[in-house]
Amino acid sequence: MKRSGWAVFGCGLLTVALARAATVYPVASGSFTNPAVWSSGTVPGFGDSVTLTGAFVITQHALPIGVDDLTLASGYAGTLTLANGAANVFSNTVQISGGVLNCGSSTNEVTGPQWLWNGGTINAGTSVGIFRNTGTLTTRPV
Repeated sequence: MKRSGWAVFGCGLLTVALARAATVYPVASGSFTNPAVWSSGTVPGFGDSVTLTGAFVITQHALPIGVDDLTLASGYAGTLTLANGAANVFSNTVQISGGVLNCGSSTNEVTGPQWLWNGGTINAGTSVGIFRNTGTLTTRPV
């Protein structure tokens, strides 16, 4: 998660500017928590948008995932496997357009405005989906 900022102190005024969220994508298969897997060279976190492309296989082992956006892009030929028992939070949009999302027995909370499923495969297992806030849940037609 990359951040940049600046501050000006004077007359009691504090101004802080942060860079926009980074879009992070995999450059190799491996553990979600391995920095070498990601284009940013760091593990994605809140403030980041994760877009899975290519045919990479990403596995979450233990630590929860907390990112703004998660996209399994159209044409993604890989698999994202979430850890059993993990409590994951996605604070904006989750979009499944390609690839495979294996949820196992994870708990996945979407606190943002939308969950879109318009392609790919979701293997829900015994996972729990929690949708907070108002917004849309869109699923593909069968």
